Amino acid sequence: MAARIDTGIVPTGQDRIQGLDELRGIAVLWVVLLHSWGSFSPSGPVEGFAHGIISAGWLGVDLFFALSGFLITRILLASRERADYFRVFYWRRSLRIFPLYFAVLAIAFASEPDQLEWLPWYALYGMNFYPGELPATIGGFTFSHFWSLCVEEHFYLLWPFVIRWVSREHLTRVIGGLAVYSLLIRLGMTEAFYPGEYISRNSFCRFDSIALGSAVAVLPWDSTTYRKIFCVATIILLPLLALLDPLMPVMLVCGKFLIAVWAASAVGCVARGGSRWLSSRCLADVGAVSYGVYVWHFLLIGSLSHALGPMSRDLGYFRGGSLAFALMLGFGLLMARISWRWIEKPFLSLR
Repeated sequence: MAARIDTGIVPTGQDRIQGLDELRGIAVLWVVLLHSWGSFSPSGPVEGFAHGIISAGWLGVDLFFALSGFLITRILLASRERADYFRVFYWRRSLRIFPLYFAVLAIAFASEPDQLEWLPWYALYGMNFYPGELPATIGGFTFSHFWSLCVEEHFYLLWPFVIRWVSREHLTRVIGGLAVYSLLIRLGMTEAFYPGEYISRNSFCRFDSIALGSAVAVLPWDSTTYRKIFCVATIILLPLLALLDPLMPVMLVCGKFLIAVWAASAVGCVARGGSRWLSSRCLADVGAVSYGVYVWHFLLIGSLSHALGPMSRDLGYFRGGSLAFALMLGFGLLMARISWRWIEKPFLSLR
């Protein structure tokens, strides 16, 4: 039998879910930890343990995917009967995502116009489908982390049509089918000897985290159920993360699916009222500008990378890593605040 659909959640400003901004904050801080501190080399068991947690920062992207799936599905379910359903959704998503994204691209390619041949891959959100390797830096900016923005944008193109046209009784089946489809695509590409890095960034291979996040907006389960799933997934996931490389076939195929379950259950715990422990004004403030922090924090890694080695050697693992993290996060937060005030906010006023 199809699961009953929960339609009691209506996304309004007065119905903001406590804890989701904090969860965004955790996700983006974990990613920044990976990109800054994660390049340092540990020595000894204490540093090794800390490095294991830091090196798992790529899980923050799966948290972002699950959050996006939940929030977008929540919005679409609440507005699916409106005559202007498609126009309003795509207009508002464009105003939220495009201004900052294209402003950064414009600055980068204007600084290095001889690289314009690569612009379509970025402008059309196709960099994670490029069969080879795109230039590492353009105009001094590094865009390698933009692949996740491509995945979400491709999901935004697809999902409104699913919510509009699929009956509520069949929606859970479609969500489950999409998650399994991603797993099977990863399996097929692994068997075909596609590079692991390409598989891990290909949109069709990464829809399971977003799909299972979407399920949280549909299923009527309470926070206790999601908490149990989260605990079991965490117990299974920990040894896999400790023992296996993320790009090994077993992690690419089955591990990614388990991570999708883990991320979606974390969102479910928070979304269904189990977030009393997750209350931090600092985390919420970071989460509120997480998109800007994510876009900006890694752009100048090419300029910072030459300093990381001396930091590690002269300051040691913990002090050097802390400094690198503080520099990268500080730059990301500063630029996120500036871009919010002068780029994103003016466009959002047009909604």
